[in-house]
Amino acid sequence: MSDGINREPMLEMFIFETVQLVEQLEQEVLSSERDQGFSIAAINQIFRIMHTIKSSAAMMLFKNISSLAHATEDLFYFIRENKPESIDHSGLTDIVLECVDYIKGEMAEIQKGRLSDREVPALLDTVKVFLEQLKSSQPDGGLPAGPREAVPKQQYYIPSNRQEVS
Repeated sequence: MSDGINREPMLEMFIFETVQLVEQLEQEVLSSERDQGFSIAAINQIFRIMHTIKSSAAMMLFKNISSLAHATEDLFYFIRENKPESIDHSGLTDIVLECVDYIKGEMAEIQKGRLSDREVPALLDTVKVFLEQLKSSQPDGGLPAGPREAVPKQQYYIPSNRQEVS
C-alpha cells in the first residue's frame, strides 16, 4: 500500500547531506587531534553535526545510525555544558573516528541500494561508557551546578488611576 510519498528524493537528500556532514565531522576531529584538544568551536560543531545526523537518520528509519549519533551528541553536550577539566582527547578522537567509520560504512551500503542497518551495540556502549567515565570524574558526579539564584519575576506597576483603553 502506497502513502503517495515518493521517498527516493528524500533518501537521496539524506545520503547527500549525511555524506557531507560525515566529511565535516572527520575534518573537525582530525583538526582537533592536530591541536591536541577540542576547542569550544569544535565541540559545538561536532554536537551540531551529530544532532543533524541523528534527526535525519531517525526520520529515514536508520535506527542504528540515529542511536549512535544520539549517544555521541549526548557526549558532546555533556562536554559543552560541564567543561570537564580532564578529557582523554586521544580516546575521544578514537571513538568519534570509529563513529565516522561506522556511518561511512552504512552510507556506502545505502548508496548501493542495500538498506543496511548493521549492529552497533559495541560502539554504542563504548560511547556511553566514555560519557559515564567523564561524568564520574567530575567533582559533582557530572550533575548540573547547584541551585541557581532565582531570577526575580518581572513585575509591573499599574497605577490605580489608569484609564481603560476601549
